[in-house]
Amino acid sequence: MGAVLPVARRLQLLEWASRHDAWIIEHDYGGEFRYGQRLIDALQSMDTQARVIYVGTFSKALSPQLRLGYLVLPRELVHVFREAKRLTDRHSLRWEQSVLASLIDSGAYERHVRHLRRDNEQRRKALLEAVDQQLRDYGKLVGMAAGLHGVLRLPGLRAEDEAKVQATAL
Repeated sequence: MGAVLPVARRLQLLEWASRHDAWIIEHDYGGEFRYGQRLIDALQSMDTQARVIYVGTFSKALSPQLRLGYLVLPRELVHVFREAKRLTDRHSLRWEQSVLASLIDSGAYERHVRHLRRDNEQRRKALLEAVDQQLRDYGKLVGMAAGLHGVLRLPGLRAEDEAKVQATAL
């Protein structure tokens, strides 16, 4: 589970990276799925010193089998990453990239994400209500403000029983 940094803390982090000639890797895993609040601008969009490497994926909104992701890189790193991909990757299929580009250009991708966000918001509310009604004495569901995952905290669970619970879940 990640966390969203407040704007002031984001600016401090960017200043630190600039001062120390460091890179920040921003992995926006499921960032397009935020519930009950406005979408948060990427740290990369605030970066004026080219210190952020932004990592994104289309698999959460389209299909895990698609396996199409992307990087937004500082200009000076493009050649390094292109060469690393050439040496280590089988590359994405051109037709998949072409279809995705058409979806983005036509606005269909953004409409699809909005539709998914609405559907997921309804499912999220139902899950939160069910957990609250059925499990309120045992645990609490947290980490559900964004993304597609959550964590059920079970404060009364003894450490020695944790392995049994995990084995049962499998």
